[in-house]
Amino acid sequence: MLLAASILLAATPAAVEAPPAPAPPLNVVLVMTDDQGWGDASCYGAEKIRTPRLDALAKQGMRFTDWHSPSPVCTPSRAGLLTGSLPVRVGLAKSVLFPKSQTGLNPSEVTLAEILKARGYATACIGKWHLGDNPAFMPPRHGFDYWMGIPYSHDMTPRVLQQNAQVLEPKADPTTLTHRYTDAAIAFIEQHRSGPFFVYLPHSLPHLPVAVSAAFRDKSPAGLYGDAVEEIDYEMGRLLDTLDRLELSGRTVVMFTSDNGPWKKREGTKQSKDNGGEPAPGFLGSAGPFRGSKGMVWDGGHRVPCIWRLPGTIPAGTVGDIPAMHIDALPTIAALCGGVLPTDRVIDGSDLGSALRGSPDPSLAERPLYHYTHDGIFAAVRKGPWKLHLDSGALYNLAKEPGEETDAASANPGVVSALRQLADAHAADIAAHSRPVGRIGKPAK
Repeated sequence: MLLAASILLAATPAAVEAPPAPAPPLNVVLVMTDDQGWGDASCYGAEKIRTPRLDALAKQGMRFTDWHSPSPVCTPSRAGLLTGSLPVRVGLAKSVLFPKSQTGLNPSEVTLAEILKARGYATACIGKWHLGDNPAFMPPRHGFDYWMGIPYSHDMTPRVLQQNAQVLEPKADPTTLTHRYTDAAIAFIEQHRSGPFFVYLPHSLPHLPVAVSAAFRDKSPAGLYGDAVEEIDYEMGRLLDTLDRLELSGRTVVMFTSDNGPWKKREGTKQSKDNGGEPAPGFLGSAGPFRGSKGMVWDGGHRVPCIWRLPGTIPAGTVGDIPAMHIDALPTIAALCGGVLPTDRVIDGSDLGSALRGSPDPSLAERPLYHYTHDGIFAAVRKGPWKLHLDSGALYNLAKEPGEETDAASANPGVVSALRQLADAHAADIAAHSRPVGRIGKPAK
């Protein structure tokens, strides 16, 4: 009996060994610039703009080459990013919102911030909002605990800088915004270092009027526009250094992107008087090898830089070449962080977790992408390498000609027919399953 008891006691520690402690939830930092083109970072081929911190981020994670905004302009793009749904689905596909707009992102929408907040995240929106400046539509109504920034583009007046409901400055100086936004983001991260936290940092620049602090002015070979992008890169470095200093980089998802394509190159044009009315530089952004620019359905209007980093999950120094879109950020981040997607509505985005891990599900490469004009007209459908412009009927093979130069429709009638069928099915789906825009004085539905 004594021997048996001794054997039992010796076996007990192994039998009741405690399971490993669950990993702490991931933090999320999502940075989005305004009107920065696909070719406006040196890791995307820029020769006149130096972006060492973005280049380093790409070496530490995955640089996407076929990433798209769901619209070639500001408001719809942001609606798609935060809801995981196409802007037309949530009633915000048409143009951009202006100060004192009667509409905005419906409070009944479920944003990425709300999904993470339900998981216990501290949430902050710092920067340009542009989804309605009425209190009913502002960040605090969409899951953000803290908000600091400008409710719309900084070329709109009054350029009010807010912190929650408080007005910090009735007319903010645009040359200070990039630095001040980053200061606020760093302060929030330091305050919530025990995590988990979600920081959404949508910069106001390099949108016109291009503005830059004195420390970065006249430093870039690409002129004032290049100065602004290089300042953003520097401030991105400050943000990443903060994660390193607090030993948070290993468990923080970092995503960097732009809201749409760049402005055209224009010589001798004037900027807003708020920026001195000086001549705009000839170089106002690059779409790389892609045709078009901001506001257009050509790829240059909506193909944007996008870099993801999560050490231990995303292989360092990799390139993601599957077609993807801002609407994919919500389901992807939710899956990484254990968030639950709403089941009572259509979410258009897909979870890109397999792609981020380096082994994309084959179905991701064959998903159709739907492109809308700046004023909300359904204008193009993409599947695989093929992109069909619905109005003209022109078909382009982006794998062969990313610049959309040679119409291949006559040689590929079967592809045209298949894409038109996809377009018809998509239009019918939107008609059947769209949701109302938020409107002042009307209850959310």
